[in-house]
Amino acid sequence: MRSDFLAREVHSVDQFLQLSREVRASEPIATQIIGGAAAAVAKGTSSYERCTWWVIESDGKVVGLAMHTEPFNLFLSPMPLEASLALAKLIVAEHPGFPGVNGPSEVVKPFLSKCAELSTKLRKYELHQEHLTYSLIELISPLNSVGEVRLATPEDKTLVLQWFTAFAHEADVENHNLEAVVDRATATERLYLWSVDGVIVSMAGHTASVEIPGGTLARIGPVYTPPEYRKHGYASFLVAEISRRLHARGVSVMLYADAKNPASNNVYIKIGFSLVGSNTIWNISWK
Repeated sequence: MRSDFLAREVHSVDQFLQLSREVRASEPIATQIIGGAAAAVAKGTSSYERCTWWVIESDGKVVGLAMHTEPFNLFLSPMPLEASLALAKLIVAEHPGFPGVNGPSEVVKPFLSKCAELSTKLRKYELHQEHLTYSLIELISPLNSVGEVRLATPEDKTLVLQWFTAFAHEADVENHNLEAVVDRATATERLYLWSVDGVIVSMAGHTASVEIPGGTLARIGPVYTPPEYRKHGYASFLVAEISRRLHARGVSVMLYADAKNPASNNVYIKIGFSLVGSNTIWNISWK
């Protein structure tokens, strides 16, 4: 029996959170960014130029999610092929011009192919990055750690903002509203610094926790060590300590790592993270 897929915009973030609950519960890691952004908007702790939320349904059941928190990229959840095509039709008709798309490659590629078929203004799309997705299975604390961790404070803003900017440039990721991101991370005690002999040598943060079946989930990032302090294990020490603190509060931990950066991937594997999937980022050119 053939199922029809219907994509529709949801105009209330609270309604979106309610409608998306089952999909987010079944794909907690793949939907962490969507769930986290929606929850933050609903609580008033984050704001964007414009937020648009979509659900894709089949036989009355939500089977896929999408969001656009402008000026950032469109973000898609895992969903059936037919659902991604239905979403493409709706977005091309009502919400074209998005700068890029994040999501699983098996969803994004047919979505973009359908968008290009339907719109003469979509000139080209190309894969920008692949991020490998890791989940902390069992923490392995690094041996012989040197230094100490502390929370970043407003007094650290100049240095932290400089490092956020350097991270965004080096990782080639979206860098909108970095000052506001830094202010929010320090105000909510989600940004940490590692220092050795009083010198700050590494930085890492984590997102607010989102609800998942059986608990909550947080994503570590960004993780940044300036070039002059690398190859001493500081990022390993810091990520391990943040993970330990989150686990002590009953929070599950995940993170993304650039597939083309084997050094960072090895760091996370050595402290107990396991590869569980991937996420792709696509750039779009419009006429």
